[in-house]
Amino acid sequence: MESVSGLERSSSTLSEPSRSTWKEFSQETTWHGIKQITQEDSTIGRKIAWAVVVLTALTAFSYAVSTKVQEYLEHNSQIEVKSNYKTELPFPRVTVCNLNPYKMSALQINGLYDVVTLAYESLRYSKATEARCVESFTLRADICVIPDEAAFRAEYDETTMQVCKHLCTKLEGHRCSGFLYDSNIRCCTLTSFSGDLKDSAQASSCDPSRKFYRRKRCAGGGHFAYLMESDIRPGYCARLETEFFDVARTCIMFAYRIFGDAELNIHVRHEELIDTKVKKSLCVGVKA
Repeated sequence: MESVSGLERSSSTLSEPSRSTWKEFSQETTWHGIKQITQEDSTIGRKIAWAVVVLTALTAFSYAVSTKVQEYLEHNSQIEVKSNYKTELPFPRVTVCNLNPYKMSALQINGLYDVVTLAYESLRYSKATEARCVESFTLRADICVIPDEAAFRAEYDETTMQVCKHLCTKLEGHRCSGFLYDSNIRCCTLTSFSGDLKDSAQASSCDPSRKFYRRKRCAGGGHFAYLMESDIRPGYCARLETEFFDVARTCIMFAYRIFGDAELNIHVRHEELIDTKVKKSLCVGVKA
């Protein structure tokens, strides 16, 4: 009998810490609502209300955790990094735009196209000593309009005379044989009409603001495509790969390229799209 009595006292002694731990957990943690449910002096309605609150909170917490875990498992991601080494580095094209279609390009209005064009021309003729290609325009004072039968016609508003020449030789080099420039409204009209036809386009006198210029193509039939070079460090060059050109008459675009070769070539681009090498120039010491 004593052994049985001792066993019962031992079991009772071991269960006391468990009761104390559960009581502390239910009363001192965020599960404090359980305390309200288990109070002996609390009414049935109060216990039911607290039970609903605790169950609702537990349900919301479980739902939030489960949805986040499910979302995480459904969006697997894998990142792979691979290095590719090349001998040349193409630079991103730099585009300067004025997207206001009514104001057109602020660069045109401020005459910055002319500055860039003149810089190209000076670089071209200072570098090219062989097969020099000079394109010029002749004023035809007896032509005021472009005939309707001209095969090609394109208009550019809010531009300058120098830009008009550049567009004729560079942008429309194959189709443009002349242009009509109206200085009053700053309008440039490119055309395949060369002014040789004797028709209604000719007149005894014209408005001084409207001038027709006939394009005189150079003997080589083209122009230098690569115009600017600069030294970064010995053996590496940055070269202007493409000349600026207009994008929807609101932007100008430049493209540069860095080369890991100390020697670069200058080419002449002919009207029939045949590139002929005319000169070699060392990269080191050439300034753009």
